Amino acid sequence: NTLTQPKKTIFPDDGITKLDILNYYIRVAPRLLNHIKGRALTIKRFPQGISKPGFFQKNKPANTPEWIPSIRTGIVKSDFLIINNLKALKWLINQNTIELHQSAGRIPKINFADYIVFDLDPPPSLTFGLVAEIACRLKPVIESAGFTPFVKTSGGKGLHILFPIKPNSTPAEIIQLTRSMLRSFPQPGLITCEQRINKRRNKVYVDLSRNYSGQTIVAPYSIRAKPAAPVSTPLFWKELNKIKSPAEFNLETVSKRIVATEDPWKNFSAFAINAAQLKKQGL
Repeated sequence: NTLTQPKKTIFPDDGITKLDILNYYIRVAPRLLNHIKGRALTIKRFPQGISKPGFFQKNKPANTPEWIPSIRTGIVKSDFLIINNLKALKWLINQNTIELHQSAGRIPKINFADYIVFDLDPPPSLTFGLVAEIACRLKPVIESAGFTPFVKTSGGKGLHILFPIKPNSTPAEIIQLTRSMLRSFPQPGLITCEQRINKRRNKVYVDLSRNYSGQTIVAPYSIRAKPAAPVSTPLFWKELNKIKSPAEFNLETVSKRIVATEDPWKNFSAFAINAAQLKKQGL
C-alpha cells in the first residue's frame, strides 16, 4: 500500500502535496470512517492537481483491489466503493482522490436514509454570520419536531444540518416532513426552497433535494478541491456565532483541531428517531 508520487503538488497555490493529503486523512480516519463506513461513496479525483479539471466517479476504479467491497445501487446502477477501514482509505487517496461524497443510506439498508439534511446555501451577498444565525434559528424548529440536529461546514460558503433517523422512511416521506418543518420556521422571509437562483431574492437557499433518492453530500471531514484545502467540518452549535468564515477550517487547522477538540458528532447515530412514526402523528 505504498503511496505513489508522494511529493506531487496537488494544491499548487498552497504547496500541499499528495503526502500531505494522505497524512491528513490518516489523522481524521477514526472520525471519518464512523460516518462513511457502509455507505456508497462517490469520489472526486484530481490526477493533475486542483488547477486542472478533476472528475466525479461513481463506479469503482478499474484497478480496485478485490478486498475493497462495493455495492451496485442507484437509479442508474453503478458499482460504488464502500470504504470501511484505514487500509481501504489509504488506497483510495493514492488514486488522487480529494473529495468523498456519501450516500444517505448505508448497508444493509442502503436505499433508506439514516439522516435528513438541510443544505444551507447562501447568496454571495450574505455574510457567513447570517448563515450561521439562520442555522441557529432552524435548530429549535428541528428539535421541536423531535430530532437532534448536528451542524457542519460544507467546505464551501454554506452549512449542512443533519439529523439522524431510523432507516425506514422513503425519500418522498422525508421531503414531505422537511417541508412541513420549514413551514413552521418563524422567519420565513430569511429562507427559500426556490431552486431557481433568480427567484431566491437574496435569501438563504435551503436545499432539500439532497434528501432525494441517490443524492449525496460531502462527507464529514472530507477535504474540498478548492484553494487552501477547506474541510467539511463537524462543529459544536455553540461555536457557530464565533466563526468569521468557514475557511477557518482547512487541512492544516482541522488536523490540529481533532487532537485538541472532542468530536462534536460523537455518537451521531445513537440519536436516530423514527421519522415514519412522526408522520403518522401528523407532523
